[in-house]
Amino acid sequence: MIYFLGIGPGDPELITVKACRLLKEADVIYVPQSNEAGRSVAEKIIAPHADTRKIQMAYTPMSKDQKVLSANYTALARTMSDDAAKGRMVVYVTLGDNMIYSTSRYIGQCLSRMDVAHEFVPGVPSYVAAANHTEISLADHGENLLVVPMPTTSKAVAELVHTHHTVFFMKVSMRTPALVEYVKTYKPEVAVLIHRLQLDGEEIIDLTRIDEAPENIGYLSMAIVKEEVSTNGDQAGIAG
Repeated sequence: MIYFLGIGPGDPELITVKACRLLKEADVIYVPQSNEAGRSVAEKIIAPHADTRKIQMAYTPMSKDQKVLSANYTALARTMSDDAAKGRMVVYVTLGDNMIYSTSRYIGQCLSRMDVAHEFVPGVPSYVAAANHTEISLADHGENLLVVPMPTTSKAVAELVHTHHTVFFMKVSMRTPALVEYVKTYKPEVAVLIHRLQLDGEEIIDLTRIDEAPENIGYLSMAIVKEEVSTNGDQAGIAG
């Protein structure tokens, strides 16, 4: 059997009981890495719950070339299928949840086309963990919430924030300057950047209190933005 496990945003204690059990029972654990030389954040998260000798690094390129990605997912699905056919219990882990900007779903689609049994086990998504960590409510009293990748321009940010009570931007990273420009121009009540949530080097930055874009904001970055704060809610807990 093949299991896809969402392992949460970074804190090993936020892995679900079911995911912990499957990690302990697994014969082989596939852990994604985005370059052929580097190690994985996910590997550190699961280390307290798994026999690290069972870990196999799974190279998943950060590419926009769909042919490259499709070939990679198909090859990995075949490898996992071969393991399962030998009677091994196979686990593939992903940060956050399998169904939110994750390679797990694409590999699962390959397995479905191959008629190979598999199961997805949910994990704590980063936007839920970030909201709790900063004590910023995502939605109150009928408000709406948008979770979306960070746009390239401040104008695009403004359009999204203006039409939603709360916007949670994923994958901010290199587009941080556009977010800072939006904050300086439109002055939202809440704009908080979270980098490396619950990992070494974590940063929580109140963008309403700075003038320049922070440096060295990497891939594991996200932001919560509210044009206005609910009259029944609080802007509490943000650092700085």
